[in-house]
Order: sequence, then structure tokens, then C-alpha cells
Amino acid sequence: MLKTDYKEENTLDTNIKLAIKILVKTMDSTTPSPERIELLVMKKDANGHIFTETLAEKQVLTLIEEIQKEQELENKKAEAATGDI
Repeated sequence: MLKTDYKEENTLDTNIKLAIKILVKTMDSTTPSPERIELLVMKKDANGHIFTETLAEKQVLTLIEEIQKEQELENKKAEAATGDI
């Protein structure tokens, strides 16, 4: 998934979402939750100083929900294409 979906021109938000998508897919749970995912993002400010930011559980939950909705849409499109509705 990382090989196919990662692109150097991706935005930080796109790559964070990709990271969560990969974590959700590889988790041992059928119901991913933000309590089981912790993401820390390293950034540079305008002066070149590096700082870190930990995503809040609410942010992670929002991204998990977006990913699940996207997967549902993809599944529906695939079913419609094959006629397995």
C-alpha cells in the first residue's frame, strides 16, 4: 500500500491519512479506534526549527471515519462494476 499510494508530492495531510490507512489495515482489530493509534508528526517552522506535534484522538478518529467511508465507496463501486450487488 505504501509503495502504490505514497508520492513525493503528497501533502502532509495526505501522508498522515495514508499512515493511518496502513495502520488500520494491519491492526489485529476489526474495529480500529484512536485509543490504539498514536501519531507524532515532525515539522519545521519558518526558522527551520524542528518540532513535534501529537495528533489528538479526535483527529485520529475523524481520519479513521474518513478512511472507512472511502473504503465503503470503493467496495460499492467494485460491486457495481462486477454486478455483485
